[in-house]
Amino acid sequence: ATLSRKQLIAFYLELKAKGLSHATIKKYHLCLSSLGHFFCELSPESKNPVNQVKDFAKLFPRQAPTREIDFLTDDEIKKILRQLDSGSQRAWRPVIQFLAYSGLRRSEALALRWKDIDINDGFINVRKSKNGRSRKVPLEAGSLEVISKLPRKSDLVFVNDEGIPFYPTSILKPLKQAAKDAGIDKRIDIHMLRHSYGSNKIRAGWGLKKVSMLLGHSDIQMTADVYT
Repeated sequence: ATLSRKQLIAFYLELKAKGLSHATIKKYHLCLSSLGHFFCELSPESKNPVNQVKDFAKLFPRQAPTREIDFLTDDEIKKILRQLDSGSQRAWRPVIQFLAYSGLRRSEALALRWKDIDINDGFINVRKSKNGRSRKVPLEAGSLEVISKLPRKSDLVFVNDEGIPFYPTSILKPLKQAAKDAGIDKRIDIHMLRHSYGSNKIRAGWGLKKVSMLLGHSDIQMTADVYT
């Protein structure tokens, strides 16, 4: 109830002094804001004290990535897909291949419905994106192959054999194992597939603006910071 703007800013600056990125500080800010919202539900006459920091984005603007961004070459992606064809990892190949050849975020791919796939026009309609904007992404050979072979077990495109949506964090382990088995010595994460899509497009001569639109970045400068 007595939390002030000055205290909040001092707390955020203390986090920054400890080396935390603006993105991580924003997570603290959002958690405190949710707590403040719950406080208001318990005390309807009160106001959310975290709302005093309306200029958070100005005080802690988006930063360029601080860690090294790695990516997979097309040959390395193919090696991983071949590893996924064997044994118990086979079920993960479609979603991993789709992510690698569409550039979609994991959340966008898992929210994708069959009605969002326009095979005739050759486009994927991304309706739920991180920045709230819809966009169209071309169906290329790698992503089209996945869509053409997948059975329709649900309104959602990517589900398990029982028609249940994949749990987002469950994709990483088989991807890392396949990369390891393929002899790829790089730091592997799911977002790396998206980075690989963007990087390989730029290496193939695609313009920065076009790649930015395909990836759904709200600002072309973000694309430039990551890929150049």
